[in-house]
Amino acid sequence: MNSSLPDAQESRINQLENKCKTLQQTNSNLQQECKILRQTNSIILQRQLEGEAKIALLEQKLELLREASLSEYVRKAKYQEVVKKNQDYEYPVAMPSIEEIMSQGFNEQDATEIHEDIAAMVEQTKNMRSGEAMNYIDPNPIGSIYYDGYLPHYKEFVDALIEYRHTMNYRRDVRFKCSMGSMELTRDVLAILQDGFYHAHFDSMTIYSNLEVTVDRLVGYIDFIANCVAASTRLIQLDLNQIFVENTRDMDVLCEGINSNISLEHLTLDECGNEHGLSGEILSKLKSKTLKSVAICTDLSNLGPTDMSEFLSSNPSLTALDLCSNPFNRQDIVYIADALRHNTTLLNLELSWDNISNHCHLLESAIFDRASLNAAYESNHHCKIKIWGCNISSDIEKFNTYSDAIRNRNKKIYTILSTRNRNRENAAYFESDDIGIKHIPRIISLLKPLSRHNMKKRKMMSIHDDTKPLSIVYEIMRDWKMPELYNLDAMNED
Repeated sequence: MNSSLPDAQESRINQLENKCKTLQQTNSNLQQECKILRQTNSIILQRQLEGEAKIALLEQKLELLREASLSEYVRKAKYQEVVKKNQDYEYPVAMPSIEEIMSQGFNEQDATEIHEDIAAMVEQTKNMRSGEAMNYIDPNPIGSIYYDGYLPHYKEFVDALIEYRHTMNYRRDVRFKCSMGSMELTRDVLAILQDGFYHAHFDSMTIYSNLEVTVDRLVGYIDFIANCVAASTRLIQLDLNQIFVENTRDMDVLCEGINSNISLEHLTLDECGNEHGLSGEILSKLKSKTLKSVAICTDLSNLGPTDMSEFLSSNPSLTALDLCSNPFNRQDIVYIADALRHNTTLLNLELSWDNISNHCHLLESAIFDRASLNAAYESNHHCKIKIWGCNISSDIEKFNTYSDAIRNRNKKIYTILSTRNRNRENAAYFESDDIGIKHIPRIISLLKPLSRHNMKKRKMMSIHDDTKPLSIVYEIMRDWKMPELYNLDAMNED
């Protein structure tokens, strides 16, 4: 009996150890679940804040739309009210001297630039208060150096800009432009500027050169741009130059702001992105119903197989696309060509010869597929391609030169017939295409309308497309289906 006691104790110890391990595992699982719950709670809180911000943005946009819909009489009354209110306006913030700025640790050159920048900002603020119709507004016309003394001047500038919306709303004959860039911005300044840009009715905005701004000042910059663009109800043109788009999140925020705008027609993205360029995925994320022209002159990378086709189908108003300065490879050109084959809305595409010279034939096949008459018929007859920097004659620029797609299609079909006629090949091709004898009258009757593109002073697609219709008719009547017709006549006589 005494000998069995150690075995029982050992068994009990093993049971306790197993329970301890189970409890440890349970505790670890609970800690992991708590961590996930904390992360989920953080995401929910973040989305709640984003939702509240979007609601506030929509409310502000609604208010702006109400103001924009006011009658001319009411707009004029509000404008005159603001002008009268600011008749005796005196700028309330003291202007720092160059010596005072230098005392903050700046050298004379930087201090002079800061002083001139503030002076220009003060002048613009006074002009806005007086209701003067300025077609160009820039909150930092000179320098890029951040100075703590800017803050009270930015506040005055933005307060004037908020009231200036009544001038913008009344003076519909003036195209109001805003330019902003090469500046270091803190969160406080961004918040102040954003409040002003929410209310401003700019027709055109240029935002540029934040690539060299220190990272700690970059926080919120993309959100600032996206929110300003989304809030505007009058913005027609947006130019973004050298804007640092760090990651997918920044790209999503920027595209959402652009897509939310209800008036934007022209967009330029010039040298935007990060050290790897700008992801080609941005094309599939831009989905605007108002954009008419887009210029992306940067290093588009990782272009996906459907990015271009989704971009063209998701932007139905788009008629002009500039993709110069993008170092496309062969696969990229294949994707672009595939997208063009199924698109009828894009009218102008610009590319750089240095980047596509080895793959130009792939684009040509989308615009004019010479494989057969059917292939030519199904080609893209709407888009004209311009190749910049091309020192040799490129046939691709001779395609789709007319605004009428039917005329472009006829020109291509006649070019094929004309080229084949030189070697009397039309009949053989008709046979291989299995075109029946019943189509002879129709083909012959179409030859003259198809040749109408061939007029004096018109550019030729090839040296053969000036063939006279009668020459092609003669070839067809002599070589194609004629033996069958003679045999049919002989059988009828018998």
